[in-house]
Amino acid sequence: MPIDWLQIAQASGRYLVDNPTIIAAAIAGVVAIVATRTTLHGVELSLGSSEAKTKAELAHSVDQENRNREHTRTEAAKERELDAQKDRHGRLVAMRREVYLAAVGEMVKFQTFLGAVTEKEIADLDLRSEIGNLSLAVYRVSIVAEQHTAELARETLNVYGSLLMRSLAKVIPLAGLRATAKVHNDLYRQARERADSYVELMRQFNLSQRVDQDEFGSIRKQFDASQEEANRHTSQAASAQAQLAAMQLDIAQFLMTALKEEVTDKLDRLLVAMRDELELSSDLDAFRRLSLITFEQVQSAMAEVKAAVRDLSQH
Repeated sequence: MPIDWLQIAQASGRYLVDNPTIIAAAIAGVVAIVATRTTLHGVELSLGSSEAKTKAELAHSVDQENRNREHTRTEAAKERELDAQKDRHGRLVAMRREVYLAAVGEMVKFQTFLGAVTEKEIADLDLRSEIGNLSLAVYRVSIVAEQHTAELARETLNVYGSLLMRSLAKVIPLAGLRATAKVHNDLYRQARERADSYVELMRQFNLSQRVDQDEFGSIRKQFDASQEEANRHTSQAASAQAQLAAMQLDIAQFLMTALKEEVTDKLDRLLVAMRDELELSSDLDAFRRLSLITFEQVQSAMAEVKAAVRDLSQH
């Protein structure tokens, strides 16, 4: 027999109506189930949110820690690089100080050499050594210096070289005057030796109490001739020496003028550039003023020497 669901439903309905407590219990059960599900869902959402927040915080913490480690590594690398740069800079400054001091010393030596070129024969001048030492010092400057300083050093070397060649051209005629003075000095000594020998003959003649006046007169004439010759060679030697001194002073004046006009400004700028690279304070105008004062003092001294030479030549 087929089941009559309609009758079952109607019977169930009458039963529920006749027993309202069962309906209330069913409703309560449904509500409890819904509330529980909702609570569970809320807890689930809360836990998910908390977990996400925790994960985000952990990720941020890890990221921050990574950034901190990277920053520490970067700072450490920067400090190492800075220390290395300071070390390299210190070594460079120390090397430049050594090279620059040596170069300035060679420049002073070379200027002293220039001032002495009039005192020796060209063959006796150690040109190769002097210009070679200066060139080596300047090329060392070119290796360790900044471009501007290296260029100034090379320019100064070129001017020194040109000045040396021009000075040598003026020195060549001095050799003839030296030779002339030497010849006359040698002839003077020979004449004096002959005059002294005639003096001795006259002394012996007088000691022997001889009366031959013609013989004595002959000896006296020879003495007078030797004395006159000695005086003549003395005068000619003195004239050659006076010309030599005058030419030497002219060459010295040429050198002083050339140094003042061609070298001094370059040298002052080179020294200031070197001092700047050695981290020393410098005042180019002050250096220029001191150079001008030095030249004025030297010119005054040379004027006195020239006056003395003129007085000597006039006598």
